[in-house]
Amino acid sequence: MRTQSAGTQTPVMIRDIVVTAHSPVVAAYRSVPPTGEFGDSSLLGGYRAPEGEKTESVIKRLYAQIEGLTLSASKTHREDNCGGGDTIEIGKENNITRLITNEFFFYTKKPLSIQEFQQLQQKIADLAAKQPENLHLILASFAVITPKGEVMNVAAHVECGQPPKLNFIVKNNPSGIDPVYREETQPGQFVYRRNVSKAFSTISNLTVTVDAESRPFSFNNVFECKTAGGIPYLSCVDICLDHIVGVAKQNLLEMAAPYPAGTLCSHIVVSNYTELTSEHCLSSSVTHADPVRSHINCKKMAEIQSQTSSEQDMLKPQIFGTPARTIVTAPTELTQLTVLSKETAPNPFASAYDLLTNLWRKSRERFASQYYLFGDIMLLEDSFQMAMRKAENKSELFIRLSSKEMREEDKQKLEEKVKEEQKKLEDDLVTQFNQLFLEKLEKRVDADDAAFERMKYYLPTLEGNIAFCKFVKDKIDQLSPEEKLRNTKKIDGLLKKVDHLQHESEAAIISLRKSAFLQSLANLSGYIADTHANFDFATSDKNAIKAIHQYCKHLKTSLDLFTTEEKQKNPPLADLSKNTDDLIRKAELSLQLRQEINIINRKIKKVDVAAIKDDKDEIALEKLVKFCKKSRKQIENRFSAKEQIYNKQVSLLLLHIREIQSQAISALQELQATLKSIKKISDAIKYVDVDSLKKEKDGIEALQSLIKFCKKSIQSIDLYPSDEKVKRADSIAPLVEKLNILKGEAETAIKELKLISTTSSKKPQIALPTVKNKVLDHLASRIQSLASSFKQFKGDEVQLRMYIETCDKVMVKMQAFTPEEKQQYAEQFSSLSVEITALRDKASQTLLHLKEASPIAEKPIEKAVKAEQKEVPEHIIQKPK
Repeated sequence: MRTQSAGTQTPVMIRDIVVTAHSPVVAAYRSVPPTGEFGDSSLLGGYRAPEGEKTESVIKRLYAQIEGLTLSASKTHREDNCGGGDTIEIGKENNITRLITNEFFFYTKKPLSIQEFQQLQQKIADLAAKQPENLHLILASFAVITPKGEVMNVAAHVECGQPPKLNFIVKNNPSGIDPVYREETQPGQFVYRRNVSKAFSTISNLTVTVDAESRPFSFNNVFECKTAGGIPYLSCVDICLDHIVGVAKQNLLEMAAPYPAGTLCSHIVVSNYTELTSEHCLSSSVTHADPVRSHINCKKMAEIQSQTSSEQDMLKPQIFGTPARTIVTAPTELTQLTVLSKETAPNPFASAYDLLTNLWRKSRERFASQYYLFGDIMLLEDSFQMAMRKAENKSELFIRLSSKEMREEDKQKLEEKVKEEQKKLEDDLVTQFNQLFLEKLEKRVDADDAAFERMKYYLPTLEGNIAFCKFVKDKIDQLSPEEKLRNTKKIDGLLKKVDHLQHESEAAIISLRKSAFLQSLANLSGYIADTHANFDFATSDKNAIKAIHQYCKHLKTSLDLFTTEEKQKNPPLADLSKNTDDLIRKAELSLQLRQEINIINRKIKKVDVAAIKDDKDEIALEKLVKFCKKSRKQIENRFSAKEQIYNKQVSLLLLHIREIQSQAISALQELQATLKSIKKISDAIKYVDVDSLKKEKDGIEALQSLIKFCKKSIQSIDLYPSDEKVKRADSIAPLVEKLNILKGEAETAIKELKLISTTSSKKPQIALPTVKNKVLDHLASRIQSLASSFKQFKGDEVQLRMYIETCDKVMVKMQAFTPEEKQQYAEQFSSLSVEITALRDKASQTLLHLKEASPIAEKPIEKAVKAEQKEVPEHIIQKPK
């Protein structure tokens, strides 16, 4: 693939269409060349990009510009090689037409993201697929920002046809004068985006997908192409400083299998301004796309090849960028790759220091002259870094070439020797660089200081002075202690000048800002006073309040430039300061109030008091009442007493909270009222003891009151709706059971008391046995009732406890019998004892099993009933002593 086939194949002929940005001042060397739409558009020939333009619109204009250039080049290619159609004519299969633009030609105001660049390249690929073969596009160059916030300088190499072939070349070595993007993170604060360099590469694995194929961003600028006639050749694209360093040449030298003699090669240099370096040119004719040099180099190249070169000036506004100039060269035959000169291996133990020192001398001379030409302090630093990298590369190459077929022992000695010499060289380079760098810094500071009086009314220049002074201090801080000691006098003098320039520039900036502020004081004071009087913080939109707050904060920054004495001497200035502070305070208070209102509203927005009431959730209602009380107190203490302007807002909020609170209290009271009846009945019978009532003087009356109370309570519970009874079964069932038992015990006790009273007056000596017999019958009836109830038991712990408690009371009554009475009624007494003991044991055992199965505490009475009960007569309630 790497050599041209022998035979009757026609030579490869290339016609270049070079399009470069053009500005009259550039041609006269009075300004830096234009850089697309980057930076100050007043330097770009006077044609401004739209302010605040969206990225979609920028990409649309950018593509429209590329489409126009491509179609123009395609027309030339069709006329020359396709007979005006789409098919290449026989005999012209190796004729190529190339469109080439200069570096930065497509630089946008803001760098493109990788996704935006991918979108643009897909559109270009779709366009290229519709063009005839042998039409190539070298589109230089685009600014693309990486995910890490660094900017790549990317040239796109496109071979048209079906399918198109694309390569994306990244500039290896950014220059100190290359455009540097900055992004305003806060008002007056900027972040500067570093240009990507291969030496500190962070772009590994970055790709874009075009035509469903992943295509990488690459520092490699050498790749293979092929004509429609099948002839392969190398295409090398150097971007500006990469040519000075010799990136394409170095890439060819470092290939594992170098290209053989006879390989065809096309070398292209795209730049913003640079000279061609003969030692790094890879063919006898190099196409140079450069705003300053192209009109010389391209025309010279064309005139050597043919006298039919033509030049077309297009000095009119373009869809994107600046006015452009187009140079169409005559078709030129592609030549062979220049023989790459490799250093011959010296004696392995000769001094590497001489070789590397000579390299540094050449680099220093070249870059020192370029520094003078560009007048940019940053380029000197670039030259040092490149010289260091090149010295290291040369050392590695020196070792590799010298150590072939050497013994391992000699190879190790050579490596140690070269490393030792390289360390000496690096120390020497650092020393020379620092001395030269300090001299250049001093000259730059002197120049800025001399121009200060003339430029102290130009704000960008003053800001540039301050930034440069900080840069100088940073660079001095980075010097080693030895370097600082060696250059103490020079450094002290430089720092003194820098401090003076920085102080004067800062004072001049403050003076300019004060002057501009005082000129607009009347308008500012009127606007702030009107806002203070008429702006409604209580009802205005939150965004409007934020805008007022931000504007006043910005205004306060300028007011802080004035001293207290200056404000006192200028009453309008003092009034403006006071009104601004007042507006800031009101805006902050309003925003804080809105935030607190939103928090409270979010909490009560979904509150449905009726739903909580229906759920009989007493705890939720109590929490809601507490929250409303706390919120009201918080709002009243925080705002109402401090700012009258918020009374309406606060009143509305408090009214809403009071409404919710009132509803919650009403629901809670209603719920508690329904719960009161059951609680009253439970409390009333909690300590009632029928045996104790029997012993009272008015026992029959007390027992009758108890029976009446039990009947009325049971009747009132019976009136509850069925669903309420179901909901409250765990509370109602045991209560009704207990009321029935008490009622039965009271009725039996009254019968006993009446019988005793009747028999004692007639025949007391024979009444006792009759009474005891009646008592035993009552106990038997009571035990039978308990046993029957126990059969219907459903597993409630409260009911089990009631069974056990009743059994205990029956057993107490039986123990009250005397031994003689027990003997007299032995058969009946024994049978009752066995039954009650068995019933109690069964209830106790069931309770034990229930606790083991589900150790849950007795449920509290949480649900309400709807009937209100009368008070229980006090004389039937027996409190424990």
